[in-house]
Amino acid sequence: MSVNSLSGVIPPAIGNLSKLVILSIRSNNLSGTVSPSFAKLARITLFSIADNHVHGSIPPWLANLTMLTDLNIAGNMFSGHVPPALSKLTHLQFLNVAVNKLHGVLPPALCNMSSLEHLNFGSNQLSGSLPQDMGSTLPNLRDLDAFYNQLEGHIPASLSNMSLLETIVLHGNKFHGPIPPNMGLHGRLRSFDVGNNKLQSTGPGDWDFLSSLTNCSNLVVVSFQLNNLSGILPSTIANLTLQLERILMGGNQISGNIPKAIGRYHKLTQLQLADNLFTGTIPSDIGMLSNLHSLLLFQNRLHGEIPLSLGNISRLNQLILSYNNLEGSIPSTLGNLSELTTLGLSYNLLSGQIPREIVSISSLAVYLDLSSNLLCGPVSPHVGLLDNLVILDLSFNDLSDAIPGTLGSCLELQFLYLEGNLLDGKYQKNSAH
Repeated sequence: MSVNSLSGVIPPAIGNLSKLVILSIRSNNLSGTVSPSFAKLARITLFSIADNHVHGSIPPWLANLTMLTDLNIAGNMFSGHVPPALSKLTHLQFLNVAVNKLHGVLPPALCNMSSLEHLNFGSNQLSGSLPQDMGSTLPNLRDLDAFYNQLEGHIPASLSNMSLLETIVLHGNKFHGPIPPNMGLHGRLRSFDVGNNKLQSTGPGDWDFLSSLTNCSNLVVVSFQLNNLSGILPSTIANLTLQLERILMGGNQISGNIPKAIGRYHKLTQLQLADNLFTGTIPSDIGMLSNLHSLLLFQNRLHGEIPLSLGNISRLNQLILSYNNLEGSIPSTLGNLSELTTLGLSYNLLSGQIPREIVSISSLAVYLDLSSNLLCGPVSPHVGLLDNLVILDLSFNDLSDAIPGTLGSCLELQFLYLEGNLLDGKYQKNSAH
């Protein structure tokens, strides 16, 4: 009965089905509360009402369904506390209470359920800290998802004891202190996301977790963005597995150069190093990242020219290099980026004319921002090809000559900034046919 358009309350009469083993009614439009009659389902092993509109408290009597191996109530409107009684479910392997309105402290007893393989309580309002010994009390855990709560304290170093652990997602909490050094000890991690916390690095040893992650040959995601990490990025970042698809470390105070070997990660789709203290030049090897969709290097201290090779990243959607000290001309090769929707090069020292290839990228739909540079000359009439663009910012350059009449063909344009130039004439938007 999953993934239908069922609505109304969950029928209490289901509780009379004494031989029922599996109940899966996820992804419907069901509402109301869970009937106490369900406490009679003594044989049930899988109970899934995920992605509905069920509300109320999580019933403590769920602990009486002792045959349960799979309990999934995610994506509802449950409120109140997580019942400690759930720890009595000694056969439970899968527990998902994510995306509800739960609050209070996660019961420590839940972290003593040695049978658990998947634990997800993300996107609630849970507070307190994780038990520091949970790595020893959950020996079979494969997935730990605790994203977007209000958890604090240190990330338990004992997580490195979980020899089967494949996923650690602690994004969006208030964890502080260093990232434990041996997180990748057993080499099974596929996703490591501790972004958007208050984690710190006060010495070189606080970056040892990167060396540990080099053991993980199936690692796809590494994220420690939006923390308080500082110091020089270790060269070990270039020794991670070639299976990586996302490297996210923006929003810290990380310094040093962007490693030239970054171009070896051919499967990368996201490389986000923005809002740090990186210096040096942009390695031309980045142009080898043929699967990259998002390249965010803005708000650093990068200098030198924009590599011509960036025009080889044919799948790029987002390219934002703003707020650096980049100089030279804008490479016309960027015009090869036929899937680009967002291009930000503002607040640099770029000079010369705007290449017509740039204002001919018809896929640009979000914004084209070249403001606050040293660009000169006329604006090419090819700008009229940007018929999907919403924001165009060419302000505060040395652009001259007439405002192209072809701008009126940009029918989706909502924001146009041309001030701080030497342009003549007026902008007049054409009417849609």
